[in-house]
Amino acid sequence: MNLSPAIAKDIIITFKGSLDCSLDFYNSEGKSVGSSSEKTQNEFKEWATNTIKTGKETIINSSTNRLGHPKMKVIFPLSIDGLIVGAVGISGKSQHMVSYISLVKKMAEGLIKSHLLDMQSQLTTEARQSLIYNLIFHKSNQMDTPLTQQASTIGINLSKLRTAILMNINGIEESESFAKDKTKILAIITSLVSGSPDYLTAYVGESNFVVFYPIQPQEDIPFRRKLFTRICNNIKHSLRNHFSSQITIGVGSIVHTSTILRNSFNESLEAMSVAINSDNNDKFHFWDDLGLDLILNNISNNIAHNYVTGIVGAQKQAVTALLGSDLLHTLEVFFECNLNISETARSLFVHRNTLLYRLDKTYKLTKRDPRVFSEAMELKIFIQLLKFHSVKL
Repeated sequence: MNLSPAIAKDIIITFKGSLDCSLDFYNSEGKSVGSSSEKTQNEFKEWATNTIKTGKETIINSSTNRLGHPKMKVIFPLSIDGLIVGAVGISGKSQHMVSYISLVKKMAEGLIKSHLLDMQSQLTTEARQSLIYNLIFHKSNQMDTPLTQQASTIGINLSKLRTAILMNINGIEESESFAKDKTKILAIITSLVSGSPDYLTAYVGESNFVVFYPIQPQEDIPFRRKLFTRICNNIKHSLRNHFSSQITIGVGSIVHTSTILRNSFNESLEAMSVAINSDNNDKFHFWDDLGLDLILNNISNNIAHNYVTGIVGAQKQAVTALLGSDLLHTLEVFFECNLNISETARSLFVHRNTLLYRLDKTYKLTKRDPRVFSEAMELKIFIQLLKFHSVKL
């Protein structure tokens, strides 16, 4: 610990106008780091060094000033938890000095301690984020002794079960106020999850923020789903109160949990990617619910293109036009209603015959009948591949 120019400047600003004296601050080596008066800059350096070495105040009586008032110069050590971090010199009228010394010492040491605590907190936060980043993106074993020891020194127990919640705040990294916004976002997230011990949070690049939320082995799956649903809703609503950007959230597995942060992070990244690619990024996605989308999101663009063009055949222009009409939405609702004609018609607020007409039209264009399960699956894959891979027809 040492008295820095920045801390000295803040102390001087705090006392400015309230004391009829000059202040000079020195670090633990006796070097001047700040003064309230340019005239007294670097004064008492020899005496400051002696004061720091002995730990005792030094009183210097000087001649009277031009008005005939006696002047006094006092240098006394500044210490935090018994460790001397610097010294402060006060010069002014001797009749005022006695009352100033105790006041300046207490306030200066209090401000120094506050600064040091803030610095320590910032360093701890940076160390935690650095560790989390390394655990996510580097291929080293999370349970290697160096990593577990590093985690332990900053209060992280890597043996805890945690599930990742990954948030993308679209375009936030490109904002001119990104540094300030990042701090604000982390503070908002922390305020919402800090009620639970052992949580971890960090910014991981590309406008993405992650929370590793602790879970208990005895918790059943319905409880976990309700818990994470509530957390995600709270995070999204709170962030929307401060930022207008699109917010997309992916949640790692709450069924197959792991202590390995990288595994849960990759799951949450996959869930978030599906949400973004499926144009359904206004809600959050659980990795456990991805099902077929998990496969379709990971096949190659070449395979996706071949499959889509195979369905479309020679009628590319007609299908391209229909994709922007009610037909695509009709198929999606039809699949959500498990191929039930009556339920789909009610959901779409259309007559049954109108729905049948649209399904017949789909068959004419694709030679796949959505009322037949196997062919409906082919159409479902066709639609999802168009979303995930932006296949051009």
